[in-house]
Amino acid sequence: MAANSKFSIAVHVLAILARSCDERIKSDYIAKSVNTNPVVIRRLLSTLYESGLVVSQTGTCGDQHCAVGKNIQAVLEKLQSEVDEAIEERLSKYTLQDVIEMVESEKA
Repeated sequence: MAANSKFSIAVHVLAILARSCDERIKSDYIAKSVNTNPVVIRRLLSTLYESGLVVSQTGTCGDQHCAVGKNIQAVLEKLQSEVDEAIEERLSKYTLQDVIEMVESEKA
């Protein structure tokens, strides 16, 4: 999975969990909201758990309507656009010659 895809899914998952107000959320529910397989979510949750960003436990809970899933795409697209603009602005300060000189200086 591409890094930007993992990032988008991680943001989506964390937004769902943040809005849950400490209510337990099933990985199946999150997967439906993200439109992916629950195994993908469980792997990501494992990584987030290891990073100390989430608390995880086995068990069941009821699914509910997901406001995050309905709106996350537009939010992430806006964030991605802002990131792209920042990258473009930063890269516009460099020429190909600058890059070549950086590469050459790394060889030394």
